Amino acid sequence: MAGALFAGLTMTACSPESFDGPDQAGLPTVSGVDFDMSVDQSINQVTVSYNQKGTYPIWSFDGGKTYSTQPILSKIFALRGDYQVSLKVGNRNGISQGEITKTFTMEQTQVDFDSYKSKMAGKQWRIKYDEAGHMGCGPSGTDGLSWWSAAPNDKAAWGVYDDRITFSDDGTYTYNPGAGGTVYVNWGCSIYPEYNINKATETDFMAPVDPQTSSYTLDADADGNVTIKLAPKTLFPYIANDDQYNAGEYRIENISNKKMTLIIDNGNIAWHFILTSEEDTSAPAVEWVPVDSPDNLGAGFNTVGLMEFWWADGGWNQIGNPGFSYNDGVYTIITSENGGSEWQAQSSIHHVATNIVKDEYYNIRFKINASEAVNRFTFKICDEASDDNTLVYKNDLDLAAGDNVIELLGIKSGGSFSEAKLFIDLGGVAPGITIKLSDIIVQKGEEPSIDESDPKLIDWAGVSSAENLGAGFNSVGSMNFWWADGGWNQIGDPGFSFADGVYTITAKNATEAEWQAQNSIQNVPLEINEGEVYDISVKIVSNMDLGRYTFKVCQQENDDNTLIYKNDLELASGENLMQLANIKKNGGSFTTAKMFFDLGGCPEGLEIKISDIIVQKHKLK
Repeated sequence: MAGALFAGLTMTACSPESFDGPDQAGLPTVSGVDFDMSVDQSINQVTVSYNQKGTYPIWSFDGGKTYSTQPILSKIFALRGDYQVSLKVGNRNGISQGEITKTFTMEQTQVDFDSYKSKMAGKQWRIKYDEAGHMGCGPSGTDGLSWWSAAPNDKAAWGVYDDRITFSDDGTYTYNPGAGGTVYVNWGCSIYPEYNINKATETDFMAPVDPQTSSYTLDADADGNVTIKLAPKTLFPYIANDDQYNAGEYRIENISNKKMTLIIDNGNIAWHFILTSEEDTSAPAVEWVPVDSPDNLGAGFNTVGLMEFWWADGGWNQIGNPGFSYNDGVYTIITSENGGSEWQAQSSIHHVATNIVKDEYYNIRFKINASEAVNRFTFKICDEASDDNTLVYKNDLDLAAGDNVIELLGIKSGGSFSEAKLFIDLGGVAPGITIKLSDIIVQKGEEPSIDESDPKLIDWAGVSSAENLGAGFNSVGSMNFWWADGGWNQIGDPGFSFADGVYTITAKNATEAEWQAQNSIQNVPLEINEGEVYDISVKIVSNMDLGRYTFKVCQQENDDNTLIYKNDLELASGENLMQLANIKKNGGSFTTAKMFFDLGGCPEGLEIKISDIIVQKHKLK
């Protein structure tokens, strides 16, 4: 789940794996499967990761029950000793009978919490609303995500994303409710009863509060968890239950300089929060109206309760309808066989009163829960009387398994109409997938302003796509090194390996300054033209936070003929996606390139894994 911080990682604390199997036919198997593991001894944090298409991980520790199903999991064990982590894998057919188990060692018990406090103090923390699972809940004794996991921006309407908290070196804690001036509270809490007006319908609420100054301490419990203990009756961006408010004990699941995952667990339920200290440069621009608000021009879509279907085979012959039900504002579709093309699996809601005006701008939001990932679906709202009189048509949307919140902003209407229909087309979706549509909102918006340097707006090419001009960087398989001491005397190369498109670099020595830890991939065919604009994406997995590194792409024969040079980049422990967009090539063109990753200033023991390099012509979604 959230990234982990590492400072002084020790790979030698990991034992060889054991393999337990084989499995019965028809179930996923762990035969030939492996997972990555690293340990940060400075804060007693282990990070495990698994990413294999078609299956998902099921993690457990020390022979216990399932703890998490996240592809990357970091967890702190404060007590000295040997621990075991086990991996089973699952897919749509079930869970593997066998498992892979690895042992890791924490070399000392954490009794000095300064390493944690140094990462917490002097910053403003907020809910990391743009990451899936930034809030969630699950069974006690787990990571608190299996029952509910918030999609990005899922709670934008609940005044939780503008809240800020701080931790000071002297043990002071502050809470600020932000511009909205409210705290988000679970309906089951006894606090602020005067605002819990929809308790009978189990609806959460917001309560107006003032900024608060309180206190905190760091401790380790008997199970080896490092905990933050807030003073009783201390506020937090979301109050999940009375135990949280009165006891204020939060388990630090993992931590880095910019990211921290906290879990509260009262023995009945575990709640999960991901916090970040990054500057909030892309706060949700839209204040969404409630689903049943008069300002929701699409409110009627949520109450029709019926859908019309037109599903067809590959020859466009109409076939039977999919499974369908409606309950409490949720439309449930169970997909059946279809022809595989767009418009061969149409599901639509009709005759909804609205007021759409030509050339005005609208924002659209809806929720979809999918039992499995969906690679493509179409969403359309148009005039009931004319399919061509359209508000919105998007045929390139996709769904992750679980909850999805789709937001379409700044949509300019192509026409005016007062009665609408809505289409969800699932042509090409496999049979047996359950789709739940709800919380449809259509509200007035504004003409969008576009920052073409925002990586989230880029239509990224696939790593192996022909549009990836830099695909060759992923297959060279070797790197050139120049590492130096503080006097610029060349020293030995770092540890290095390459496998399956991943370059792994391990620092054998600490370095002091930029260009004293150069690692480069060279002689790659790359056509870069003067005056054209490009986007670059690189996946980097690090075993610890790194406060500075340099990234550079230039002509093979001329270091001064540069496409990009950035020397102020940072790495958080765990997975990082370095994405740089809207890069205009000044100076001359070139056809052969080299790419530098300079780690000058890094500590001994840093390990980074570089993969999935993309260089493409600038392309917005």
